[in-house]
Amino acid sequence: MINASVEFRKTMRQRTDFKPSASILFADGRMVNLTEHDFSINGNELTDGAESNSFPLGVAIGRAFSMEIRNQDQRFEDYSFYLATVQLQLHFKLDSGTEETIYLGKCTITTPETYGTTITVQAVDGMYKANKSYSTQLKFPVTLGEMVRDCCLQCGLPLGSATFKNSNFSIKSKPENISCREVLAQAAMIAGGYAKVDRNGYLQICSYDLSIFEREGMGYGGSFDNSENAEFYVDGDNIDGGNFDDYSSGNTFDSGTFLSMDDFHMFYDFLSPPQTDADDVVITGIQITDTAGKTHLCGEEGYILSIENQLAKGNEQSAVNAIGKLINGFKFRAFSGEYIGYPLAEFGDICYVIDQNGNTYQSILTDITYRFNGKTSLKCSADSPLRNSSKDAYNSDYIKAVIAARNYTDQEMSAYDLVVQQMSQLAANTLGFHETKIIQDDGSVIVYRHDKPKLSESKIVYKSGIDGFFVTRSYTGKDSTTVWKAGFDSNGNAALNILSVIGIHWDWAYGGTLTLGGEDNKNGVLRILNANGAQIGKWDNTGADITGTVKTITSNGVYAKITGQDIAFINGGDDINEQVLMQMGAAISTDSNVADIDLGENTSFGIGGNGREMFQMHPYDDWTTKILGNFEVMSGTKSRVAETQNFFDRLLYCYETPTPMFGDVGCAQTNEEGVAIIDIDPVFAETISTGTEYQVFLQKEGPGDLWIQEKDESYFVVRGTPELKFSWELKCSQKHFEHLRLEEETQRTMVSKDINNAENDYSDIIDGLVNDYDTEMEELINESN
Repeated sequence: MINASVEFRKTMRQRTDFKPSASILFADGRMVNLTEHDFSINGNELTDGAESNSFPLGVAIGRAFSMEIRNQDQRFEDYSFYLATVQLQLHFKLDSGTEETIYLGKCTITTPETYGTTITVQAVDGMYKANKSYSTQLKFPVTLGEMVRDCCLQCGLPLGSATFKNSNFSIKSKPENISCREVLAQAAMIAGGYAKVDRNGYLQICSYDLSIFEREGMGYGGSFDNSENAEFYVDGDNIDGGNFDDYSSGNTFDSGTFLSMDDFHMFYDFLSPPQTDADDVVITGIQITDTAGKTHLCGEEGYILSIENQLAKGNEQSAVNAIGKLINGFKFRAFSGEYIGYPLAEFGDICYVIDQNGNTYQSILTDITYRFNGKTSLKCSADSPLRNSSKDAYNSDYIKAVIAARNYTDQEMSAYDLVVQQMSQLAANTLGFHETKIIQDDGSVIVYRHDKPKLSESKIVYKSGIDGFFVTRSYTGKDSTTVWKAGFDSNGNAALNILSVIGIHWDWAYGGTLTLGGEDNKNGVLRILNANGAQIGKWDNTGADITGTVKTITSNGVYAKITGQDIAFINGGDDINEQVLMQMGAAISTDSNVADIDLGENTSFGIGGNGREMFQMHPYDDWTTKILGNFEVMSGTKSRVAETQNFFDRLLYCYETPTPMFGDVGCAQTNEEGVAIIDIDPVFAETISTGTEYQVFLQKEGPGDLWIQEKDESYFVVRGTPELKFSWELKCSQKHFEHLRLEEETQRTMVSKDINNAENDYSDIIDGLVNDYDTEMEELINESN
């Protein structure tokens, strides 16, 4: 909601002769300042909205400005308006004689059109920069805040706040085929709101806030009918005991003050009766369906918002819980109407709507079109609830509990939750300030610099005194109740949001995330020096160079140690294994709970024990994995992933038999005498034991009869009906494993160990005999000499 003084708001109830001005900075560096006389009477409007028929949860909205410039003298003939930036302001002459200025923001001209004596342009705010594909180098999972910051860097959008609602939500996997704008919109959905570029050009992730409606007794009772009489509020100007006829008699409003209306709008001067839905919307739940078709719900039946969100993949229930905590229980009325010229409304503002019968509804602004020298279109978009589906929902036990939890939840406080400052742009286009000096008894002065003529009506306030310089964007009218979120004191202590400097020297630093490098800062470099200034570590885009030992220590003193080319485990100072566990040329990395081994060029990976290699991987050869020994699956199944055209990837499982077997299949046909001789493939024959009993299974492919007449080691004979086609399957014991059948696993393991031990013992004996022989021969040679 755009802040304006009480006099501004009071005056615009009686007249709306606002005067626009604009500064246009062209791409070639030239600048032109426009006044009200440079604008045509019609064709100038500012739109702010989601352009959606449903409640806009999770949208990245954009503001657009249409401007028609007079050009009778052809003074803009040699100007190119394309990609020029427009700084738009609105001026209002108050009854007191002062002029108040409202900054409406900055837009970029994207579609200039020339029509003879006028130039018509279309300009949009900075959200257009997000209309590009999102590509990231982040390693998932990441937090929602990390992804938004990464997205803003790609778009060139400065982030307005370091944190937002649910910014610590965990995104499990990388979204695919998505634009930066969709990323921002889906992030805003999890934050329970929307993304926008504010009037100063900063990207904001905003959460809908209807808490003012949830304050007991707000806005009920009273009428704001405006008659044809010159005097306003003749039908009554009271609302819950307050009045706003003439502020000198008091400006109370439901135990608050008229100034508290900075938080919402009160619309009752519609040019024609507004269109309102028959029932309030009460959001009772949020639901999402995951990729497996399972529906996740937070809330209860009634008016349920069904959402889609890639960032929630794998974490769907947590997502709907996070969103539901913020917006379940919201009650508002969808409406649309034409209003008097009203430049203070922005997307997401909350409001009270009073219809022609004096009925008061609470609502949210989702679409606004402000026409200079004309009317303003206001709208709240939401699918109408089924009759009575939401009527009693607001009084349900669940909704009452949700609202109570919100009302009593401690608000998140952060001394650094401020807008990121774009200093150069603000300095070039900043508005003037008003100054108030408070002279103390000793003659000293406390100075306030503020955005509105009266300090009590200001929001942006700078206060300076002997103890320091303090800043706030949320001045309450009293120093004692204002939270001063930035500044520095006389001891040199500073509280800031985001610090941008060329260099920093410090004795110590404490914080959260350290990010080095990036697009403008090129490749980041982290260097560590010892007390003598010698470099003992460096981390850059080429890798990490560390002098000394790398240790990963656990709480119980067990750690891994990398020294030179060795990786060893240490337990309380004693080496568990001092052998080389991994040769350098292979790198170990982890992603979440998965450990990865990245092999160098032409490098294989093997695992073995007791002097025998049991496992090999050859990724740079033919992507082969070899098991050199028995392969056992202790639980589960053995399967292969097969790709299908219409049914995704599917698993095909291994056929298991009590005896290790191989098989072959084929087709044949008996001859005129009813005989078929099937030769066993000679290559296949060398893998099986045909000397033992083997099985042949026949399948007729026509009427008749078949049987096996003879089995040989190299062939088998089929006899039956002449010229009868058939299929056959051959199953044989695997060569060298004919004796195995349903052996006990523990017994087989013991036998394998005995075999391994025997082989090792045999090797030791051979080595001993060779050593003895070498010793004896050496002694004989020495004696002969």
